[in-house]
Amino acid sequence: MQDMFPTIPSQIFQVAPFPLMIFTLVLIHLSRNVRNTSGSRLLTLLRGTPPRALGRTHRQD
Repeated sequence: MQDMFPTIPSQIFQVAPFPLMIFTLVLIHLSRNVRNTSGSRLLTLLRGTPPRALGRTHRQD
């Protein structure tokens, strides 16, 4: 990306993942609090579903 934007300081590219991660976590948090009345696919994608076996003990047969 630095080759495409030589006027942007290299420190911006080094720090960029952190604000993007925070922004993504905020979007995920907000998507859980908003009712899906509009049928937004983005909200459905961000909301996700936990695995069915989450919290269950694995027993080998």
